[in-house]
Amino acid sequence: MSTRTRTATLFATLLVLLGGEVLADLSNEDFDKAKKLVASSDAAQQKEGVRMLGQANSRRAVDLLVRLLTVPNLDSGVEDAAIDALGKTTDEEALDLLVQKAASGPWNVRAALISALARTGSEKAQDALIRYAEATDPIVRTFAIDALGEMKCVKAIPSIAKTLNGASTPWQVRVSAAQALARIFHNDCVDPLIQALKKCEEGRVKEEIESSLFALTGKQMPTPAVWESWWSANKGLPLTGPGLARDGQGGERKDGRDDGGQVVGAPPGEGDTTAGPTYYGIRIRSKRLVFVIDISGSMQEAITRTPNIQAPPPVASGANPGAPQPNQVDYSKIKTKVELAKFELIRAIRSLPQDAHFNVIFYSTEVSEWKQGLVPATDGNKADAIKKVESFAADGLTNIYGALEKAFMMHSGQEPGNDQGKEMTVAPADYKQGVDTIFFLTDGWPTTGKTLNGITPMNSGNMQNAFAYRDELLKVVGEWLQIRKIKVNTIGISNSPGEHDGELLRKLAEMSGGTYVAP
Repeated sequence: MSTRTRTATLFATLLVLLGGEVLADLSNEDFDKAKKLVASSDAAQQKEGVRMLGQANSRRAVDLLVRLLTVPNLDSGVEDAAIDALGKTTDEEALDLLVQKAASGPWNVRAALISALARTGSEKAQDALIRYAEATDPIVRTFAIDALGEMKCVKAIPSIAKTLNGASTPWQVRVSAAQALARIFHNDCVDPLIQALKKCEEGRVKEEIESSLFALTGKQMPTPAVWESWWSANKGLPLTGPGLARDGQGGERKDGRDDGGQVVGAPPGEGDTTAGPTYYGIRIRSKRLVFVIDISGSMQEAITRTPNIQAPPPVASGANPGAPQPNQVDYSKIKTKVELAKFELIRAIRSLPQDAHFNVIFYSTEVSEWKQGLVPATDGNKADAIKKVESFAADGLTNIYGALEKAFMMHSGQEPGNDQGKEMTVAPADYKQGVDTIFFLTDGWPTTGKTLNGITPMNSGNMQNAFAYRDELLKVVGEWLQIRKIKVNTIGISNSPGEHDGELLRKLAEMSGGTYVAP
């Protein structure tokens, strides 16, 4: 045995002893077997074929796995397994092919390959992802930037910063850029965020920039000028922020704060004069939002306790600084859940700025919307929306899936069209013009709606069924969030724990960077 062979054998033995995985191309016989398995219509057989190909670490294995990902309606478990298998690639020729395949093709396949490239952790993958971060397809850019953030790729900071400052860039891509800089967690990430903040108008992108600055520094500042001054004096010090505080698909916020790191319902930070409107104590920053309101039969029930909703901060400027915000609600006088929903929604609608665009979705067994698409918050539109809110009656079951689907698909002045199921994740032609923030309210659990992966919503009090449906619903929403980047703030109304699915609402908020409250 040659010295080289002995060294290779010893290295392989050490890998096995240490729990590592020795990757080597399959024999022709095994490759043919894997090829037949992935061509099967049975998901279990496909997964076994993918497992075998994942051991190969070869150009031909990569080629076959990529072709598998182009199969229409591929089982999600098989898709995940294929991405994981591709992510184990270390062979240089195989990596070259993976990079080449990720450079073109349908966005959903490119997105899967970008995820696989990120898992390889290789320099070659990082370089490719930096190129894709400047692609023309906004969805591909979003996935590439997300991947670079997860990889904590410091050399990608200039490219990501350029994207963040692109005023014509779709907001979803800019949100991904702000989040990626927070995830990279490097001193060089702070100044690009401050510079972007100087040019950014109030709304979803500004909200995310402030949240990322808080994640990096643990600080809140009233203006970009104050940020610049503070950073000039502190840029040489280690970052002390809490990080983005997210994990899981789409990312989970666990810091208990809203946009900019502020505690829900708390007064604004020192020097902050932009408190703005609130909804159930959650600050409304978005200019493209939809309120989703549960009007099922249980909303007629009496409220047996006074809701714990903090009043918005007092007026900070103008003719009467320090005065309470207008349109406040005396919660002690509210007797039913539906009254609470109406009062709080009407107050929020009245407080929307004129440059906002909004809509209201009502759901019980069926789902309906006040208007077609988002409409400007003119005095006339707000008055019409309030009239609609005042007139609705509570009745029927609770179709949470249908309500979320309609909210995610809401564009500017147009119907969702025929997008259903997995097609939901396909970006609309007006990618920049869709909803960026959802305020979702319920007092219950899903009791009717679309069957997900063979599981129906809860019926007859079957809690195991309810938990399984929740898991499937969260998976679907996670897929939507990868593309849409919508923030979902959730509100659960109840008299006692368990009346509404608090875990579902908490997860929806965490996955999207939103806030969950149970007043």
